[in-house]
Amino acid sequence: MSEDAPLPGPFFPPLVRDVATAPWLAPAAAEAFVETFPPTDASVLANPSFRRFPTTYVTSIRQARRRIDMLRSMLRPGSLEPDRLESMLLLAEARQFLISTSDGLAFIDAVKRSVRDTVDDLALDTVSSVTLSSGSGGVPVTISNEGPRPLRFSVRLDSPWLLDEPTAALELAPGDSQTVRLQAQLRSTGRFPVQVQMVSRSGRLIAQQTIAVRSTAYNRIALLITIGAALVLVAVWARRFLPSRTARRTT
Repeated sequence: MSEDAPLPGPFFPPLVRDVATAPWLAPAAAEAFVETFPPTDASVLANPSFRRFPTTYVTSIRQARRRIDMLRSMLRPGSLEPDRLESMLLLAEARQFLISTSDGLAFIDAVKRSVRDTVDDLALDTVSSVTLSSGSGGVPVTISNEGPRPLRFSVRLDSPWLLDEPTAALELAPGDSQTVRLQAQLRSTGRFPVQVQMVSRSGRLIAQQTIAVRSTAYNRIALLITIGAALVLVAVWARRFLPSRTARRTT
């Protein structure tokens, strides 16, 4: 039986009971092993080391680990690449790099470079400006995947001038591209900057572009106020044609 065999949990309690009651096994304490196999030479205990990694080194490891989490959210479940990069970070945390961190930084830089190469396979393209109206088709955004792996991510619009945050979740196969139109509504009429952002499923920013968005459509509140004011003006104007009280008394 292989040591990596996926054994179910209920398998182990009967196994432990059978081993404990096996007639050819005798329980023994740790002292008995020492008496049976006494040490031949005196062992010298090493002094504990209180050396720590530099703060910049620890920060680099944390940054690299966050990038691995971002990559994991972009790849399909079951991908081995994030685990491979995580193993490289564990090597960078080895005790031997406490004295000289230059070799450990090579592992960290390799992790960052691998994630950056995958992220750079995505290309974001959009317009420089767009005008939104009541019949507008939204903001067009084109994303291309020029890498060898299928990637998952999201595209969104971000600005304090927007009523909401339009978002579209995408997954592109290698060599594919897709154009989406994000429907946006500004808080008021005018021209305002809006960020077109590409983010990972974990929420980390991948790339962004700033475009100018101009709105000519009235929002609902402004439209209701305008209609209400128009009705008041019509009512005031219509009163001129109604007979006054003095005229009715004279009649």
